[in-house]
Amino acid sequence: MFIALWHGPMSMNHRLSILVCLTLLASIVALPSNAFAEEDEIIVESNMTWSDDMTLSKDVRVQNGGSLTLSGIEVSISNGVEIFVDSNSSLNFVGSNLVGETPQGDDSPGFNINIAGKLESSQSYINDGGISASGSLFFNDTSLVRSGPVILTSGGAAISLGGDSSFTDSSGDHDIRARVQSTIIWGEDVSGSGGEVNKWERRLADQSIVFDVRYVTYEISGMRDFPTYSGLSNDDGISFIDGGRERVVEIAWSDDSVENSSIWSEQASVTITDYRTAWNREDSGIGNYGGGPFELGWDSVVVVDDGTPMVGWVSLTPVNDEDMPLSNALVGDSVNVKAVIENSGTAAAQLYINCDSSDTGTTAQISPSYPGTTVGPISESTIEFIWRVSDAGNSSLSCRILTPTQLVDETAFGGGNQTSATVDWKVPVDEGGISLLIPAAIAITLGIVVAGYVISSRLESGEN
Repeated sequence: MFIALWHGPMSMNHRLSILVCLTLLASIVALPSNAFAEEDEIIVESNMTWSDDMTLSKDVRVQNGGSLTLSGIEVSISNGVEIFVDSNSSLNFVGSNLVGETPQGDDSPGFNINIAGKLESSQSYINDGGISASGSLFFNDTSLVRSGPVILTSGGAAISLGGDSSFTDSSGDHDIRARVQSTIIWGEDVSGSGGEVNKWERRLADQSIVFDVRYVTYEISGMRDFPTYSGLSNDDGISFIDGGRERVVEIAWSDDSVENSSIWSEQASVTITDYRTAWNREDSGIGNYGGGPFELGWDSVVVVDDGTPMVGWVSLTPVNDEDMPLSNALVGDSVNVKAVIENSGTAAAQLYINCDSSDTGTTAQISPSYPGTTVGPISESTIEFIWRVSDAGNSSLSCRILTPTQLVDETAFGGGNQTSATVDWKVPVDEGGISLLIPAAIAITLGIVVAGYVISSRLESGEN
């Protein structure tokens, strides 16, 4: 900064005037050690109080645990100035008036206050300011003129209005715009802009419904902007409601409203229209997965995990004719196998299995080739099939539950592998072959006897 001083002769009154000017100038530009000015902003990093009327033309950043208090002053704020308070810092207005300088015809706020930490205002007046917060706002006996809607940008943001606080001439149709989890406390004596400007709106954006299956269709009823809405899950099983666009889910009506209730809240419900897989084909007798109509709610992500199966193995056992576990068998025999499947889910499943020989890794000789069953919710079911082998030796079955190809994650409905106990397969002794040896032996013996008799007879004839 350059200050020109008078070097010529001057009167006592003239010298006194210059001294007063320098003193006032120093009071405006001098900053304490806990604040410093950069080219376009003022940084406050610890406790600081402004108690003189001023024109604020630079952005202000209160950060790193700083606290800025405006106490009993008039502040004229130049157009476009931003006051930012980080999550560890605070801003306080005590008996102060803050007035923006918006150019005529411009409907945007003259200045902006962005609070990640905390703002407390008491007995103050804010005109033509835009206020947004991911932190906490406390207004007591504070007038907000052309400074609405106050925008709460996160679910953790909060606003508390007490005393004779009031809104006047908020732009749009509401004084506060909040997220669904934001906290709003509206005191009994607080007044809104009135007329067609409601007290607050809660909005929800990017809400999605997540299914375990691709291409599920559903309908939603009860949303404000749509009598009914139809959706379809994508390749990842996800469907963004209205493409993820923001929608109003709650309105606190103006005191001048003719609505029957003071607050309207969305009560939307979801109905599954097509949720089919290989386990609940239309000809299976099993209905759509996903359960009956359910409340949509306001969660950002709605996971549909009701009305679906969850299957797993209980046992896989080769058995004998007495239904007891089998450890030995003859090559060529048909061995009965029992596969027990459980379903801990809330919907039935018509499923199938396939099996390999665990010793060779090749497809096992079972009949039928893909045995199956229908297992109801919270129950067990047994699959019975036949197992054969062609070679002697120790062998076991390794079977897998075949899961629907429509699943985004093949394990979403359970499934998995199971290996049976080892069976010692032996080559059978051919009892039929042994029985044939006896007649053959007799025939050979008789042949020898007959041959001996013939030879003996001929010898006797020769002697005669």
